[in-house]
Amino acid sequence: STAPTFIEKARMYPGTTFIVGFDTAERILQPRFYQNSETQMAASLSEIKSLGCSFLVAGRVDANGRFHPATELNIPTGFADIFQPMPFRKDISSTEMRKADAKSSR
Repeated sequence: STAPTFIEKARMYPGTTFIVGFDTAERILQPRFYQNSETQMAASLSEIKSLGCSFLVAGRVDANGRFHPATELNIPTGFADIFQPMPFRKDISSTEMRKADAKSSR
């Protein structure tokens, strides 16, 4: 989808489980992406939830080699059920996957 926000994606694809990385999940939970409003963030998350959408979150290895699982996310009360951890771990960067795909497409 070319929709810039997950609320727009949820409206386009109700009932979808979006697969996101830890960094993206963190951004989804930051009020700065909702006009710096926790109220607007909660309203968007509520609508995403009411549309039957959720997030499957892949953990992330940081530059120091430390793994950050979805359980480290600061999820507001009432929304933990729409952020689920990936049931397995595979330390691969989506950026690296896109680069490899681009090379194989040439």
